[in-house]
Amino acid sequence: MRHAGGHGVLRLWTEDRFVVCDVRDAGRIDEPLAGRVRPSPERGGGWGLWLANQLCELVQVRCFEDGSAVRVRMERP
Repeated sequence: MRHAGGHGVLRLWTEDRFVVCDVRDAGRIDEPLAGRVRPSPERGGGWGLWLANQLCELVQVRCFEDGSAVRVRMERP
């Protein structure tokens, strides 16, 4: 929620053997490859989506008129 000015909705649930996390906020993600390209080590931020892409089976980024949603899915041990 840090990048949404401290406001947003976080939801967690399970589907079969997976944990799903959905984060929605008023922020806009306009970069088509957001999270697909490794950030420069000199950057102070921008690592969250990249790490999610490295660790999760599925990462979805969706943009709406009033904000964005990021959904990740990871297999439970």
